[in-house]
Amino acid sequence: MVFKKWFKRMEITLDEAHRAFLKEMEELHEDELRKKIPPKLPDPGRFTIPCSIKGVNIEEALLDMGSSINL
Repeated sequence: MVFKKWFKRMEITLDEAHRAFLKEMEELHEDELRKKIPPKLPDPGRFTIPCSIKGVNIEEALLDMGSSINL
């Protein structure tokens, strides 16, 4: 009941105060996360290695890194 009177004097609803608090916390944590995340690096491109199979030389054989991306 004390908070209700206080919010009424402040001319703000409990809902508005809650939303403002959540927004402030979100911005604070977002800034902290940005500081911790490393910068994005450019794509290194294709990864090739020299390869020889039964006397056939392949200068730039693509190497399967075993990773995949699901979209």
